[in-house]
Amino acid sequence: MNAQKPKTTTRVDADTLRGLQQKYIFSPNPEWTELRNLRETVARDFATHGALSKPIFDRVLDWQLRGQRGRTEALRGQISSSVRITSSVLRDVTGAFWHLHAHGESTLDIQLGVLKALPDVDMGVGTAILTLADHVNYGIIDVRNWQV
Repeated sequence: MNAQKPKTTTRVDADTLRGLQQKYIFSPNPEWTELRNLRETVARDFATHGALSKPIFDRVLDWQLRGQRGRTEALRGQISSSVRITSSVLRDVTGAFWHLHAHGESTLDIQLGVLKALPDVDMGVGTAILTLADHVNYGIIDVRNWQV
């Protein structure tokens, strides 16, 4: 008869976890700091203006698309050359997105549909805006998540 090996578990106390969190996530991590700052900026833009300003929208695109933005900017510009994202268009569309509430289970679909009406906004950028605006209730959905 083969004796089964007992399962081993590693227990980590709460103080150790807090220390690891502080070391690897919060303090020296420039990506975490950038995310936190952008999240606060987006939330402040929505709270103050009820919409995203063009400079903040551009920061969201830079953050979400990273190196892809520069590489594909010319192509996206050709595709969307007839529709320019002016400050007023961006204010109207993101304002409509921000004020959509209480539509039950379809609220998220409606909000994403509104955001995706903007050139350069796909599922990844749309959910990034949702997450930056309300990180407690939303997460980013993009191809990097689907590949995990």
